[in-house]
Amino acid sequence: RDDSAALATRILSAASSRADEAEVILSSRRGLATRFGANAVIQNQSVESASATLRVINRGKQARVVLDRFDDESIADAAARAAALAGAQPSAQQFLPLFDGKVVYKQNDGAWVEATAKAVAAAHVKAFTPTIDASVKDGHEASGLVQTGASAVALANSKGIFGYHRTTHSSIAATVRTPD
Repeated sequence: RDDSAALATRILSAASSRADEAEVILSSRRGLATRFGANAVIQNQSVESASATLRVINRGKQARVVLDRFDDESIADAAARAAALAGAQPSAQQFLPLFDGKVVYKQNDGAWVEATAKAVAAAHVKAFTPTIDASVKDGHEASGLVQTGASAVALANSKGIFGYHRTTHSSIAATVRTPD
């Protein structure tokens, strides 16, 4: 949450000299998948990503730029590109203003499980081992997929809004076949 707030502040600050108003949506994701086939682990995959969508508004004209690098130079470049793109747009006839700081987002920590967020491939193997053991015992073949992941999204704007939500997920899918 604090890292997201700090990054949103940096991005909005870069946009403030180039736009009447600005909004940033941050999203990050980490995922891990372990595939099983023929009663054994056959593949582990890991993915991590983060991006920010910056929207600037100038005199009823708006534009968005997506960035995935967060060094000062990349942020300044994104703010400049968004302002230039907005300047080239026609004015919006039906334009909704940004929410102001009077909106309060309720924190929901019930969607986050720390153990799931920190899961490693060994935890996936441990979760699927009972299925493999039962399959081997009965002369069957098990295949499947164990997935865990964590994601976060934050919304901030130049009118003082900040909202943050994080969530984790996990799933196990299995198919067990007889030899015939």
